[in-house]
Amino acid sequence: MKDEINNQLNSDVDNTWQKVVIRDYFLKKAYPQPDVLTELKAFRKKQQSRRKTKVVFVSFGFLSGIVAALLILLFLHNWDLTSFFSSENRPLVAFQTRGGNSADEVTLQSGSAAVTVVGSSVSKLAQAGALLNAKEKKIVYAGNQNTAKVMMQTLSVPRCKTFKVVLSDGTEVWMNAQSQLCYPNRFTGKQRIVQLQGEAYFKVAHNVKCPFIVKTNQLQTRVLGTEFNLRSYSAIDAHVTLLKGSVEVSNALGTNKRKIKPGEDAQLTSNHSFVVKQVDTEEYSMWKDGYFYFDNVSFIEITQELGRWYDVGVVFNNRKAADTKLFFVADRHGSLQEAVDMLNKIKKVHIYLRNNQMIIE
Repeated sequence: MKDEINNQLNSDVDNTWQKVVIRDYFLKKAYPQPDVLTELKAFRKKQQSRRKTKVVFVSFGFLSGIVAALLILLFLHNWDLTSFFSSENRPLVAFQTRGGNSADEVTLQSGSAAVTVVGSSVSKLAQAGALLNAKEKKIVYAGNQNTAKVMMQTLSVPRCKTFKVVLSDGTEVWMNAQSQLCYPNRFTGKQRIVQLQGEAYFKVAHNVKCPFIVKTNQLQTRVLGTEFNLRSYSAIDAHVTLLKGSVEVSNALGTNKRKIKPGEDAQLTSNHSFVVKQVDTEEYSMWKDGYFYFDNVSFIEITQELGRWYDVGVVFNNRKAADTKLFFVADRHGSLQEAVDMLNKIKKVHIYLRNNQMIIE
């Protein structure tokens, strides 16, 4: 139609008025004016036949508008749907109960045989080269034992308990709850090597010619004779804290080594290096004397330690409270309820016990 109009306008008609008339004629022919009444009747008839579809369409459009507005809002605030709907509003599980009970005992694995330390017969421990002092909750390996064969021992301490072992060289080791120490019934060779999972306080017998080495999955500590605390429950919670003497710490790969002084703590970082700083050493050693001791420590770390000792789960409904730092001291031999009551008195959060869990609001 457009070409037809242009052809007509390019004809030999010279009169301007005639051109206008011709243009008007062809434009009306190409684009006729609608019959308003006819169109209105057709529209009403169409609406009546599709009324239900119309309602559904409007509702869907309304919901779509809400979703679109929400997406725009999240975009403007640099959020994402996952964090908006889950992480911020979902409870934070800081510690999970093992599901056991406080009756679990300290066990000693010697070769292929395993015995319960407390309550076990003297002969069974003697076969492993150990003597039990039940009153002081410790076993002792005599330095002059005539054991024909060197055997590896694995001492396991469950949650809710601590235990002490005196190794064949006289080194004293206090083991914290949920910890395991692997060592020989007597040391031979030019090094004294033990392996630890969890936490232990070492008072190492001095021997310049025979270094004492503690290995964990995350790091290694080398000493000649000193006192230090080693904590290695996980890769993000690996510390060596020195009280006396000097130690050399290195990562598991041996690519980074540091010497630390008394009063210093070396914490292993995610890139396998160490952060060394001055600390209150009581925070890392008073557990062996029967106390919880936390100075300027985050609330999540405090409750995780309570969870490990009392074997209870820890759930934060109030996520913001997890990073609150506190000073807190309590008797480890007291009840969990007593510890919770003391924390509630600080009035930073509210804690209650339910279904073997500590719930933080």
